[in-house]
Amino acid sequence: MSEAASKLISNTMLLFSSCLGLKTTPRSMGYARCAFKLYTVSSVIGTFSALFSSPVLNDLDETIWVWCYCLGIPLLACDLCVLSEYAPDPAPLHLAIPLYTLVSYHYFPEHVDPLLLSISHSISILFLSVCSACEGHLCGYALAFLHFFTMWRMDSDEKAHIDWTTHMTMSNFLALNVIEWIIEEKRE
Repeated sequence: MSEAASKLISNTMLLFSSCLGLKTTPRSMGYARCAFKLYTVSSVIGTFSALFSSPVLNDLDETIWVWCYCLGIPLLACDLCVLSEYAPDPAPLHLAIPLYTLVSYHYFPEHVDPLLLSISHSISILFLSVCSACEGHLCGYALAFLHFFTMWRMDSDEKAHIDWTTHMTMSNFLALNVIEWIIEEKRE
């Protein structure tokens, strides 16, 4: 299968899972909805980039991919940890370093520190794992493991972007399962 076809399929799957996430996630979960919106925009641009080979689309695809990579797991972790009664609101902790990385990426590219971002993502994944352990939800573990696996396998070539897109599709389904479980728990 060609790289363009793989990119098209993975972005289409991400688009469907992200739209499902937006449709089923309550409006009160603003951070998770923001992550699903970022994934939706990324998948639409990635789909067009796979269909029409254009330097402008490729640059836009790269930029939105960086945004999704920096903010995806911290945004999901914020809402999933806030809903757990065992953790305080971790949003400032989860979002400070990814936002710093994005500002650096756009304005001071020589100061981008991927190790710092990896540490920040590791903290988000750790929070997600601890909250899942306290709540006893297996999909939370699977979500944390998937993000950990994806984070440490990242490279900067096109194949890595396709792999990331496929992993985020799986992540969306796991996150939706966790969100549904937490909402059910809150109703009881």
